[in-house]
Amino acid sequence: MLIGSLCVVFVFIAFIIITYFITKKSCVFNIGEDKVKITNAGNSCKIFVNDKLYQTYFMPQLINGESFDVVVGGKNVVINCKCNWFGNKLWIQALIGHEEVFNNGVKIKKKSNQT
Repeated sequence: MLIGSLCVVFVFIAFIIITYFITKKSCVFNIGEDKVKITNAGNSCKIFVNDKLYQTYFMPQLINGESFDVVVGGKNVVINCKCNWFGNKLWIQALIGHEEVFNNGVKIKKKSNQT
């Protein structure tokens, strides 16, 4: 009984650790002379500007898509992020006004509503 309980606990901990590493993503890009880095790991999304933490978001709804407003070099930048349902792909797009300045090119399939 003790061995069975330990096996269940081990499988649960292994699942949490493997899921964390699968969902851990990072993306670095430049806007003008400034470097922007976005990291997503587990339940937090962090945005760094020039290697300084700009903002931390806890429990972002990246499956539905999120928009973050960031000031980079005196310009208002909208960063759109979205991930797939499994969390292993992260799409990032940066916009200044309506002009796209960065897109990491990750393709996320849309859900099909087939019954």
